[in-house]
Amino acid sequence: ESDRRHGRSVALRFFRERPRSEQEIRLRLRREKLRPETIDSLVADFTTQGLLNDADFARAWVGSRTNLRPKGVFLIRRELREKGVDDDHIDAALAQDYPGELEVARPLAEARATALAGEDWARFRQKLGVYLKRRGFANDTIERLVDEGWEIHGGE
Repeated sequence: ESDRRHGRSVALRFFRERPRSEQEIRLRLRREKLRPETIDSLVADFTTQGLLNDADFARAWVGSRTNLRPKGVFLIRRELREKGVDDDHIDAALAQDYPGELEVARPLAEARATALAGEDWARFRQKLGVYLKRRGFANDTIERLVDEGWEIHGGE
């Protein structure tokens, strides 16, 4: 029983930072050297109480990566997989909460293109392309936004 109380306390502190996936909670509780059956019981309790839900976690993550720290679908998908979220939850969250790469990437590309105004085409294309690629956007999105940015800011 003291293991359960300790595990519950650790997990609740962990939840305070941000929503967590089931895998993240399990890993955190394993670090506390809790027995597997205690971890299973706590995870079941948290799930029943609505504190632990990978579908909700995936939607919150997609929202964060859309609005606060914009990322492309590729990178969002990779981050969620690393957190143990299954592909069905990822696909559903992206379909429901991700407006589309062009919409998410365009403000980033515009701001960076403004900063790159005056660069020659090759340097403009390389710098803006790498910037967007690091954020996980698809090549066709990058190419389109580089072309748009060059039309507006090229040769200034």
